[in-house]
Amino acid sequence: MRYAFIVLIGALCVVSCVRISPPSAAPDEVVEPGMVWLAAATAYAVRNGDALLVVRAYRAGAMASLGHNHVISSDFVAGNIYVGSAYTDSWFDLRLPVSSLVVDDERIRAHYGDEFSAPVPEDAKAGTKLNMQSDKVLDATQWPVIRIRGFLADCIGAACTAQIAIDLGGTLSRHTIPLRLEQHDDRLLVRARFNILQSELGLSPFSVMMGALSVADELRFDLDLVAVAVTPDESAEQ
Repeated sequence: MRYAFIVLIGALCVVSCVRISPPSAAPDEVVEPGMVWLAAATAYAVRNGDALLVVRAYRAGAMASLGHNHVISSDFVAGNIYVGSAYTDSWFDLRLPVSSLVVDDERIRAHYGDEFSAPVPEDAKAGTKLNMQSDKVLDATQWPVIRIRGFLADCIGAACTAQIAIDLGGTLSRHTIPLRLEQHDDRLLVRARFNILQSELGLSPFSVMMGALSVADELRFDLDLVAVAVTPDESAEQ
């Protein structure tokens, strides 16, 4: 019981939860830029190994000491970023496989300090990942890829606000997040720190004993990536 709890990702997610809402919109309902605009923009590619997404889920409830805080991570984030004449004229499309999600990587846990210092047994990690991929949570067989699309709505220098759509397990949700975007020669550096509620993603946080042992609804996301300028043909191959 102490390990039966949820973490998502991202690109994403949580475990040991149940889905509480049907897809809010089909992925095709996300408005994407036209081919003419994309051809005029500068294209950047994000390749596997050049990005790291970490999601932290925290224990909650009166008996929280019986549980653990957890981290879910993936460095298999890939996709494209298109930058127009200004940062606010930019669009991005990122994807990561559900199968790439790693539960409680010890190096990443150590990076986040005392809140993640308690060891998590290997069998608990394996059970958490298996449950996370099941049809009751992310349904990895039916929806093997997590997709994040969006555009920059506002920028003051490198500090930007992005409007994003997360396609997770067939459910599409929309969010406004802060991020930092820096351009260095032919590279873009993106750093984002934001929180999203599990319930906003269509997931119900794990809870037993009338909430005495549960997982907090809020998930904390850290995304760092490097994108390299490419030709339009190279971006189309991503």
